[in-house]
Amino acid sequence: MKTTSHELSHVPWSIIDACEGPDEALDTFYKLFLPICDVHARVKEMRVSSKTPEWLTLEYHQLCDQRNYYYSKATKSGSVADSNKAKQLRNKANNMSKKVKRDYFKHLIDENRNNSKQLWKTLRKILPNKDTSNRSSIQLTNDRNETISDKKTVAELFNTYFNSIGTFLAEKFTNIVRRANDATDRPLNRPTFNIQHVTLDSTLKQLNSLNVSKASGIDDVSAKLLKHASPCIATPLTKILNLSISSSEVPQAFKKGKITPIFKDGDKYSESNYRPITVLPVLDKLLERTILYAVRLDKN
Repeated sequence: MKTTSHELSHVPWSIIDACEGPDEALDTFYKLFLPICDVHARVKEMRVSSKTPEWLTLEYHQLCDQRNYYYSKATKSGSVADSNKAKQLRNKANNMSKKVKRDYFKHLIDENRNNSKQLWKTLRKILPNKDTSNRSSIQLTNDRNETISDKKTVAELFNTYFNSIGTFLAEKFTNIVRRANDATDRPLNRPTFNIQHVTLDSTLKQLNSLNVSKASGIDDVSAKLLKHASPCIATPLTKILNLSISSSEVPQAFKKGKITPIFKDGDKYSESNYRPITVLPVLDKLLERTILYAVRLDKN
C-alpha cells in the first residue's frame, strides 16, 4: 500500500482541471488511477470455503472424528464390529448436532429478546430462506413458453424486464402529477434548492467515512482502496464532484452497476417474480452523500 500511495502522489492529477464535464473528468481519473491499482492492488478472485457452523462444539467435533475413524477402519478391515461402531457413532453425532444446534439458537433468542435487530438476525439463520434458487443456474420462460437456461439470454430477459419497470413507474407518476394539475388548474409548486460546491476537506471526510465492508461496483474499485488513497485522490475527486454539481449531470459510469436478481415468490421461471439488487460504484456514494447533505442543509 505504501508503494501505491507513493505512485499516486506523483500522478499529474492537474490534467483533470482541463476537463469540461463530469464524464470526461471521471474517465480521465480512471485512466490515471486504475493502472496503478492493477499493478499494486489487483482484484483477485478467491474461492471461499463454507464457514464452520457457529454452533459447533469441541465435543461434537471430537465425536465426528471418532465416527470418521471407525468408518475408515471398517472400510479397510471389512469388520462388522467396526461398521456397527461407526453407525452407532453416526447416530450419536446426528442426535448431538440437533441438540447442540437447538440449545445454541435458543440461548441466542433468549439473550436478544430485547434487541430486535439481533433477534431477527438470529431468526433468519433458523427460518428457511424462500430464495432457494441457485443464482448461477436461473431458468426463465420466454413469450413462446420455452425454458431458457443460457446465461446470456437469461440476463437479457432480466435486463429488458427491469428496464421496463422504470418506464412504467415514470408514466404512472406523470399521470398522477397531470391529474393533480388538472384538479387545481395550476401547476404544482416544485421545491428548489441550491447545491454548494464541495470542499477538499469535505471530500476527505467522505472518503475516510466509507464503509470498507461494502462491495465494490462494476469498476472493481473498493472502498478500502479509496479510503487508503484518500490523501492523494481527494483533490481530483473534488473537481469531479463539483463538475457534476455545476452541470447538474451524474457521470454515466455512476449509473452502471452489478445487478443480481433475487427471487421473491411465485413462479421461479417468470422474471417478474425477481427483484433487482444493484451495486453501484463506491465513488457514486460520494456524490449521493453530497446531494443528500445539500438537501438537508437547505431544509434547515
